[in-house]
Amino acid sequence: MRIKKGDSLVMMVKDDKIVLEKSEKIALLLDGEFKDIEAFAEHSLKSVWDNPYDEVWNKDAPVATPRGNKRKNQ
Repeated sequence: MRIKKGDSLVMMVKDDKIVLEKSEKIALLLDGEFKDIEAFAEHSLKSVWDNPYDEVWNKDAPVATPRGNKRKNQ
């Protein structure tokens, strides 16, 4: 497995054993697994996201920057 200091690990239970895997390996295994769920969620929530009443929250809302500082929307 070649675990190095700072590696991210995922711990799971399989049958009666605890298994550790690198998070990168799990991400590769799951890549594309949830496309159908994502598409369904986007379709079902479109009316919630895309409505004129919701736009009031976007006006002058602070946006988080990578360092956690905030700036105004432009």
